[in-house]
Amino acid sequence: MYNDELESRQLSLEELFLDPNNPRFSSERDKLTPENKIPDPKIQEKTLKKMSENFGVKEVRDSILRNGFLPMDRIVVRPINNHGNKYVVVEGNRRLSALKSLHRLIEESEINEEGINEEYLEKLKAATQTIEVLLYKGSSNDISWRLQGIRHISGIKEWSPAQQAILIARLKDEDGYSFTEVGQQFGLSGKAIGRLYRIHKSLNQMRTDDEYGDKAQNDQFTLFDEAYKHKTVRDWLEWDENEYKYKNTSNLKQFYSWIVPDEEHEEKLRRIKDPRHMRYLAELLDKKRPDLLNAIERHEMTIEEAWGRIDAASNNNGYDWVAEIDKAKKVVNGLPFQIFQEYPAPLKEALIELHSLVQMALSNLEK
Repeated sequence: MYNDELESRQLSLEELFLDPNNPRFSSERDKLTPENKIPDPKIQEKTLKKMSENFGVKEVRDSILRNGFLPMDRIVVRPINNHGNKYVVVEGNRRLSALKSLHRLIEESEINEEGINEEYLEKLKAATQTIEVLLYKGSSNDISWRLQGIRHISGIKEWSPAQQAILIARLKDEDGYSFTEVGQQFGLSGKAIGRLYRIHKSLNQMRTDDEYGDKAQNDQFTLFDEAYKHKTVRDWLEWDENEYKYKNTSNLKQFYSWIVPDEEHEEKLRRIKDPRHMRYLAELLDKKRPDLLNAIERHEMTIEEAWGRIDAASNNNGYDWVAEIDKAKKVVNGLPFQIFQEYPAPLKEALIELHSLVQMALSNLEK
């Protein structure tokens, strides 16, 4: 697909620049670095630091240190607009990061490895000062996403599902590809592509919410995935297949509030934080237990505890004895002081009777 747009070139490391807009970094919230700022030393230093800390650059650098820079898997670059002989990496930021950091360590005499002397290091540095790259001559604005997507979605270096879905959405929405056509590019089924696209759309819907948009994160992707998988949850949120969005605003707001920390709760707890919790939510909805859902909403019980109550109710002909006892406890605990003053006699009589019933129940448990 891209063979005719790539040509081999020999370029020096000084002419090659890391991509601060690397798809690896994307959360769809990151502010893109303008084209003319890419060569800026501060931008490059920040990008190298991010690559080194998060994307396994040391392993690649150690391999180059011992084996040299093998040319089989060439770095792909494109010209930086209006910057002469300067090129930004399209595919291969990890390898270029490894080379640049290795050269820096050699220059600063910070490599102290067994079996490696200064002469070897100088030869290695000289041999990798200029490398063979593939120069992209096409016009696609998304070439980094596309080339990396071909490699990484298929498995050379796994992207997160959220990052895979961003590329899929671009190909479908901007280029008009079908799910099947996108899948053929990346070795995935049309069904798998469609699922990733739908989850991307549902997470993006949260990003546009006026109340919860700033709390949407890529690491919530699996929660949205599990929500869509469970038909009961999907129907509760009213998924619209034509618009690729949920339509029940009220339930959707509640869903959002459950998957983010509750700022009004002193411990800022999340009601739903594990993909398994979507199965619990589905069963609570399926069993029509608004009482348990309300208890979760009020932080009176966790979703695991509420799910456990479903089993307790099913073992007692659908009646949740534990929940009813909890209600009685709350009534007694919440008696206002005024009642004690105005109705002491009937209150005492009712409490004595309740105490007697509790004692009887406890004695039955001991039999």
